[in-house]
Amino acid sequence: MRASAVTPVFCSRGLALVLLMVGSGCPSNLAAEGQESNAEQLARSAQFLERGAWAEAREALLKVQNPIPAEGEYQRVLESRLAMEEGRLGEAAAGFSERLESRVPVPPEVFIGALLGSAEVLERQGDSPGAARKLLQFLKSGRELPDATPVFQKLAAIMGESQDPPEADLRDCTRQGPVAHQALARFYLAQFYFNVGRGEKGAVELAAFCKTYTVHPLRSAAFLRRAEHAMDLALWEDAERFLAEGLAGCQDPELAELLELRQALTAFYKGAYKTALERFERVREHFPKGRLSEVAFNSGLAAVRMGDLRRATAELQLLRATGGTGDIAAELELEIALLRVSSGQAQAEESLQTFLKNHPRHPRLGDARVALAELYNAQAGAASVDAGPRSARALRDRASGLLLAVAGDPQSPQSTVQARYLAVFLADAAEPRNEAEVIQLGEEFLKDFPASSLGAEVRMKLGEGYFRRRDCANAEFQFASLEQQWPQSPLAETALFLAGQCAASLLNPGSVDRALAYWDKVAGGSGPLRWKARYQQASVKSRIGEEAEGVVLFDLILKAPAGVLPELRLAARCGKADALLALVKRTASSTEEALREYQLLAEAAEASPVWRNQALYKIGKTLEPVDSKAAMEAFEKVLSAPGTVEAGEFFWSYKAGFDAARIQENKAAWREAVALYERLAAIPGARSGEARARAQQLRLERFLWE
Repeated sequence: MRASAVTPVFCSRGLALVLLMVGSGCPSNLAAEGQESNAEQLARSAQFLERGAWAEAREALLKVQNPIPAEGEYQRVLESRLAMEEGRLGEAAAGFSERLESRVPVPPEVFIGALLGSAEVLERQGDSPGAARKLLQFLKSGRELPDATPVFQKLAAIMGESQDPPEADLRDCTRQGPVAHQALARFYLAQFYFNVGRGEKGAVELAAFCKTYTVHPLRSAAFLRRAEHAMDLALWEDAERFLAEGLAGCQDPELAELLELRQALTAFYKGAYKTALERFERVREHFPKGRLSEVAFNSGLAAVRMGDLRRATAELQLLRATGGTGDIAAELELEIALLRVSSGQAQAEESLQTFLKNHPRHPRLGDARVALAELYNAQAGAASVDAGPRSARALRDRASGLLLAVAGDPQSPQSTVQARYLAVFLADAAEPRNEAEVIQLGEEFLKDFPASSLGAEVRMKLGEGYFRRRDCANAEFQFASLEQQWPQSPLAETALFLAGQCAASLLNPGSVDRALAYWDKVAGGSGPLRWKARYQQASVKSRIGEEAEGVVLFDLILKAPAGVLPELRLAARCGKADALLALVKRTASSTEEALREYQLLAEAAEASPVWRNQALYKIGKTLEPVDSKAAMEAFEKVLSAPGTVEAGEFFWSYKAGFDAARIQENKAAWREAVALYERLAAIPGARSGEARARAQQLRLERFLWE
């Protein structure tokens, strides 16, 4: 947004004060018809001095003829000013001092012009502290002027550039001297604080100013500055309140325009884009000759944020019509092109290419190239694999070329970061993927941009790359580093979970402990992976001989009131039963609790054929050593369970069938065994041929033909 801190501007040199003569009713010698008066010549000279046209200023001063005393005083101030601008500092200092020390009263405007001139001479001589003392000496003298604003403004400016500013002296002025001066002292003390980066103190002083001087001409300007400070701190409600108070009773049209413009900007920064557009439109209506380019630009940005392409395009046309060409119009043009990209419009590619062609030196050229590269990369994902100009390979090559151009452009540092980031993902999307290139680009990005907010995504991609190469140690490092560097990233939980999986797959000493620690941290959070992490912990505990701890962890999942997916709850019940059974084998305890868990799993309404058949099979295997009949019944339930073939569940069905057939063979029940093998042969799975062959073998060996 085009906005900057704005404070009331008064002519620090006092030259503009001379212009007051022309319409103030000040006596003047009248010029002959067709000639300019002395007052007009003096005003013209002041204007030339303000613009740095020294020769023209001298010529205008020479045309002043027979000035009356007041005109003569103005003339001598301007002559001293001209001497100073031309480097004759001694002469200028003498002229200004003569006005200040005159025993004859001089007009206030002349006095202020001389005082400011004397201070500026000291500044040019390298004595800024002396310049400040000169102004403070007058302010502490108790002499009152109709408007001492330029004096205080100049003092605040000098102090803002001083290494040892007389802050205490200026503060004294807020409590001493004429009341009008006290008010100005507080206002410009606040301005001094803002100038030196002490905004909080500046805001306190302005708050006191607004409370004390309820009808002061600078009150609206004070509220404007308070609002701008609040905007800097993103305190939008405070900003809106200050702006509303500043507008109440504001008599300066230009200041009112700034206040209304800041109201619109505040709405924009709050994300209230519709309100911002309405306020920008009100500024345009109230101040038709004001900041039309600025309003059109900001209105266009608000329309872009709303996704209103028609309104944004209209504002761009208006911006160009009001003379807003150059970078500001080009920037809005780019924002519109980016909106086309994000909304998937067909004209997006053409808009970006047009921008690149028409604005080859724009500061945001890199942003346009990166956006076009992202567009080509997205198009490549849906493109054909032939060798045409719009093939996936050709599109990715174009994207790579654009990213290389951005990476080599020192004028686009932020775009360079984005380009290098996108290059990692572009290499990852290539077919076939070059894993070494992906890893190299990712490592170089993290080395060159260690503080980039995009680093988390790059580390995730690196971890995935190392994992695909079966380099679990490096993959673990990347995932764990992501969580350490960016703990608030949306990827942090997933990265820590994956770090645990990588560590668990290593055979190094301590790797299992690291895996358990990673998962424990995930489980201790509130993210969507917390219960999966707890399951991983429980499974590993059970595998390393700590089944009792595994059972406790599985129970945490089973007893969780919410947040556990049905599939995970089924897996936890199966894991608990397996752990209980392992404890039975090691401690010679009862299998009753394990069998109960398997039965609960088999009867669960949400259990798929895979879980149901697994549970029934394990019931059979548990019972087989002590009760072969009960085991056969469990195996038969697996073979007879509905929906098995339809669900493609063959693994547990085959295991149950082959084990049941083996039990029949051990009992010499050959016909029953053959019948089981033939049932298995009818199941359209991988082991049907094995079952058919065994049935035929038994028939041959046992002469079972019928």
